[in-house]
Amino acid sequence: MSRFYFAFVKQLAQSAAMAARKKTTARRAGRSKATARKRVPSRQVMEARTQSIAFLNRCALVLLLFLICVAVGVTAYPQWKELQRLEGDLAAVEALEKEALALEDQKERELRALRDDREFQELRGRDLLDLYRPGETVIRIRRD
Repeated sequence: MSRFYFAFVKQLAQSAAMAARKKTTARRAGRSKATARKRVPSRQVMEARTQSIAFLNRCALVLLLFLICVAVGVTAYPQWKELQRLEGDLAAVEALEKEALALEDQKERELRALRDDREFQELRGRDLLDLYRPGETVIRIRRD
């Protein structure tokens, strides 16, 4: 009987020491013995947590969309600049083409006039050969 009694007293002392340690730990954390146990959050606390998590989810979504837009913009900007440069080059080439077509049209009209129009042939020949009729005054204006 004494053996069982000593084992019982030893176990009782250990549980008392463990309870004292829990009490000391709870006090150190700034909580009383009653609040040292885990409390179940109230409905208001749960709603507040839910709302804050929903707000953070919305913020994360907005941030993700913003980052996607920035990524698209960063990848598209060099291509857009290249497109602007190519459009400028195209406009310059089209202007040169328009000038070339105008010159071609002028030369075609001049060729037709040289083939068909006797007065133009005479005028052109006198101009190139520096000839003039008696009593005629020729005035030349030089273009630079």
